[in-house]
Amino acid sequence: MLEHPDDPTEHDALAMLTVRLVFCLCAEDANLFRPDALRDYVVASTPERLGGDLYDLFEVLDIPVEKRRRYLPEPLKVPYVDGGLFADQIDVPPLTGELRDALLEISEGIDWSGISPVIFGSLMEETLSHDERRKGGMHYTSVRNIHRLIDPLFLDGLKAELEQAESKPVAGGSRTNALNRLHDKIVDLRFLDPACGSGNFLTETYLELRRIENRILADLDKDGQLALDLGDDINPVKVSISHFHGIEINGFACAVARTALWIAEQQALDDTESTISGLPRLPFTDTAHIQQGNALRLDWNELLPGNQCDYVMGNPPFIGHVTKTAGQTDDLKTCGATSMTDISTTRPDGTGRPPPI
Repeated sequence: MLEHPDDPTEHDALAMLTVRLVFCLCAEDANLFRPDALRDYVVASTPERLGGDLYDLFEVLDIPVEKRRRYLPEPLKVPYVDGGLFADQIDVPPLTGELRDALLEISEGIDWSGISPVIFGSLMEETLSHDERRKGGMHYTSVRNIHRLIDPLFLDGLKAELEQAESKPVAGGSRTNALNRLHDKIVDLRFLDPACGSGNFLTETYLELRRIENRILADLDKDGQLALDLGDDINPVKVSISHFHGIEINGFACAVARTALWIAEQQALDDTESTISGLPRLPFTDTAHIQQGNALRLDWNELLPGNQCDYVMGNPPFIGHVTKTAGQTDDLKTCGATSMTDISTTRPDGTGRPPPI
């Protein structure tokens, strides 16, 4: 499929093609697009035309509806996505009939709306070569191990506060006030993963905070307070993916992290719909702050000022002391560390250090 398999530009294009197709598969099953929108689009194409047709589709997805040409073909009348996923034009390589058939098969045979965003990130990393992953020290962190960090760091405490709030009496507004205070607290939290990879720590943390928020909203609705306190134009969902910040040296992994968080956002909204209907979905109005760069060379305050950051977390890349390059050793010296074990995962003020993983 690739004319020049060793060309980094072609590899990047293929990687971005994969991310965009997975997003479209999720979108057609999660009702962001009409059902089977991508499948029908692929069915109407041919192996010879599919690469060009996908290029046209990606271009349209990044154009607001009111700015599109008037006589757009019916298959290209898709929602405006925004958020930057389709902002960069990629030269979609020619696709074979076998790949077209595989795309149709996974569209028809899998419900993509329930895909785990954390697993999605790890699968996308697999599109990188083994040498590239090894060179970057990329290691998949399981959901279980993510929770070994985030649970004692902040999540256990927030869940305990939720249970305490729910146990207060409804009469007199004690329960409502406690729930609203906790809601305000989680909305104010800001997170940074300075070596975020495909965003697994950020994505899992976002999902957990949204689960707490959805439970708060359901409790307030049960108490008859949600409709009373909210106007028709106010979105009660306040935990945003824009509260999550990451630095990652690999550009493709940055795109994966943003996309995983968008998918997580839609899944969390699905759960919210059991309490509140009609929440806005597209175009995306929020995006995670994922910056491509070398975290040991960047000033983290430029991405998220230290006085606004509540937690720094993650799993720094590690390739072994012996195999470090001279440049990587120099990176560590630049930030005042002698090894990645000197860069702790903790609160910026030095408290709340989690147990080692």
